[in-house]
Amino acid sequence: MDLPPSQTRRPPSSRSSPPIFPNELMAEVLSLLSVISLIQMKCVSKFFNSLISDPTFMKMHLRRSARNSADRFYHSNDITLDQFVIISLDLGAERHVELMPPRGLEEVPLIEPTICVLTDSLCFCHDFKQTCLIIWQMKEFGVGESWTQL
Repeated sequence: MDLPPSQTRRPPSSRSSPPIFPNELMAEVLSLLSVISLIQMKCVSKFFNSLISDPTFMKMHLRRSARNSADRFYHSNDITLDQFVIISLDLGAERHVELMPPRGLEEVPLIEPTICVLTDSLCFCHDFKQTCLIIWQMKEFGVGESWTQL
């Protein structure tokens, strides 16, 4: 009787070991996950914890998530300025910090703002009433009073 290939029997000595994926491939696959999923994956194994905590992996994930920013939903009508908050995730320490936007921000921007790092400082960029781009730089991370408009 012929069995389909997936069900063919092998002699005990010819059993193959599970496939081994190169670390680069694992990093590529994991970089597609959300930050929440990555934090959960750190608990799976020491290898995953080490890989996800690696600064090179974090940079790759950040670049990939920035490229996919169009997938995020942003509806300025659904939130007020009091509800607008920037969340900073520290994957290494497994914690997050909520930061308030610059005090000079007068209304929730119609177009989704951009968060980036510029000269080792957090930057917040937004389109002001579709007339000009405004860039804010947080000179001292975590200190709301250090936001400076460039």
